[in-house]
Amino acid sequence: MEHRSLQEEYARLRAQLAEAYSAPVWQPQRIDGLADALADIERRLVSQAPHATWRSAGTQALPSPSP
Repeated sequence: MEHRSLQEEYARLRAQLAEAYSAPVWQPQRIDGLADALADIERRLVSQAPHATWRSAGTQALPSPSP
């Protein structure tokens, strides 16, 4: 997957993770799966350009977990 596609996938996954955290009832398996997928994308992005400054495809902050 090329760098631009990875960034787009990263932004899509971040949006889905934010949505999962904002749900009234959390689905831990979904959240864990999204977090794992994000970590994979991050590793792939870094491996493609280890010397470059990485710009986040999505700058939206995730909400803090609620008790």
